[in-house]
Amino acid sequence: MLLTDVVIGKDIQLTRDELPLNAPARGYDSVQVVSGHSNSNGKPKCEERIVYTSDAIRPSFLVIYG
Repeated sequence: MLLTDVVIGKDIQLTRDELPLNAPARGYDSVQVVSGHSNSNGKPKCEERIVYTSDAIRPSFLVIYG
């Protein structure tokens, strides 16, 4: 199993219906997909983050099960 870090950069919050297909909006590096539901501090709940380039994925650890 490969454990990774992801470089988010400047992200934009969008709902699933607003997602771009091939790239984030101009000036952004990634997309934070949010639901319409808020958590206890009033901010939208983050469901997932999407990066559009494999250069944003940084391998950290390789786990080998025996």
